[in-house]
Amino acid sequence: MKISKLYLLLPLVWINLITAQDYTDLKAPEKSNTTTSQFENNWSFTAGVNIVDDSGNSLNNLFKFKENQAHNWAFQTPITIGAEYYFKEQFSFYAKASFNSFKPGKSIDGTIVDSESNPDFFAFDLGAKYSFRKLIKSETFDFYMGYGFGYTSIEEYINKKNQQEIQPKSRITGNASLGLNIWFTKNMALNMDAAAKFTYTSDASHYLQYNLAVVYLLSKK
Repeated sequence: MKISKLYLLLPLVWINLITAQDYTDLKAPEKSNTTTSQFENNWSFTAGVNIVDDSGNSLNNLFKFKENQAHNWAFQTPITIGAEYYFKEQFSFYAKASFNSFKPGKSIDGTIVDSESNPDFFAFDLGAKYSFRKLIKSETFDFYMGYGFGYTSIEEYINKKNQQEIQPKSRITGNASLGLNIWFTKNMALNMDAAAKFTYTSDASHYLQYNLAVVYLLSKK
């Protein structure tokens, strides 16, 4: 319940950030900024890989990396693609699609995938991001926070523990993310992103997703 209540407060934080930014823009005279002009009213596209931890206890075992890698992390055909529109200096909208699959022996919601199963994972997410690049005055390190919603589905599989068939699962999630873009040029960056995806259905748990991708920002004349 504490996590749920905290997550419900995120939109209020979001509104506060937007209001504070608008107030700052009104007070401060507009200055020339090459990085800002390159982003505003522009698009970027991403392609990379992802890791999914849908073990049912991913939030409790967040820093048990060896255990998570061995038993919980899905990393088979882990494709992530996305697009982002920067509509204002520090704010953007994004859309992202993720594909993955769970190998035999991996954990899903407290069950273990049987040796004959290989369930596919799919997620589609929409949301908004707030970038801190202007606040920290950096053209290279672009830290951001994100907030949005998504849809997730996992195919049917056999539970190794009792040989019961687990039916396909789908869920709507609320997503909170933190990430970093490292800009090597004005148009190319390495993206690292971690998202906590919260769901409130009785047959599925919250889960974590990590992304590593290359970002290409469209050039502006």
